[in-house]
Formats: sequence, structure tokens, C-alpha cells
Amino acid sequence: MTKNLAWRYFIVSLGLAYLLIIIKFIIFKHPIDLLNTQFFLSLQYGNYNYVPLKSIFGYVSGMPTWSIAVRNLFGNIVLFVPLGIFLPLIFQAISWRSVICTALVVSVIFEVTQIFLVGTPDIDDVLLNTLGASVGYLVFKGVVVTIKRNKTKHS
Repeated sequence: MTKNLAWRYFIVSLGLAYLLIIIKFIIFKHPIDLLNTQFFLSLQYGNYNYVPLKSIFGYVSGMPTWSIAVRNLFGNIVLFVPLGIFLPLIFQAISWRSVICTALVVSVIFEVTQIFLVGTPDIDDVLLNTLGASVGYLVFKGVVVTIKRNKTKHS
């Protein structure tokens, strides 16, 4: 096996491990008991947010508490930063627009899944997750540019 192919398998494996971790954090953050009627609680009560920026504005003003606000704002961003890094590592020719679209689709899938499992879907989570992937992509591009500059200087 060539060095490049081994590196690619390693990156893809890390990407899959990352995907499993975010599935755990987003979908399976609470234990699910299929025999318990609470399982479909979110379907009955519909405590959802479909109004963009509603939750974000609440968090910025410290609602419900600053601890929860900071955890939700930064948690949703930080959780998707690796996606913005892994996508261009795995798919080398991927554009910024494709990273954004992929992050948007992945986040929407997670939020829709929460409708059927115990969870509260929030459109602002989609916005923050997508922002996180954008930050990850910008970090990736910044590192690539820095490495190329250093190689040019030392050549």
C-alpha cells in the first residue's frame, strides 16, 4: 500500500469515527427506551423552533442561563468544525459551497431525526452547525495556504 493511500484510509477512518461521535452527541444524547411512551414525546408536544435566530437571540441575552446559552451556541458550532476540515481532506476538490451544502444537509437530517426521537429540533442548530463547518473549512484552507507559503520560502 502506498503512503498516500494509507494516509487517505486513515483520514476516512477518522472522518467516520467523527461522524459516529456526532451521532452519539446529537441523536443518542439521552437513553432511548422503545417500550416507554416517552420515546415519542417530542411528536406529541412539538417543542420545536422553526423561527431562524429565535434561539440564538435568546442565548445571546443569556436565556435560559448563561451556562446553557454558551454551551448551546459554542457547542453547535464546535461540533461541526471537524466536518469542515474532514470534507476537503477526504474530497480534495470540494468547494466551499459544497462543504456548506453538505453541512446543511447533515444538520437538517439530525434535526429531522430529533422530531421522531427524544429531542427538540431547532432551525438555529442548523445555522450554527453550518457556521461551524464553515469555520472548519476556513481553518483548513488557512493551514493549506500557510504550508504552501512555507514550502515556497524553503525551496
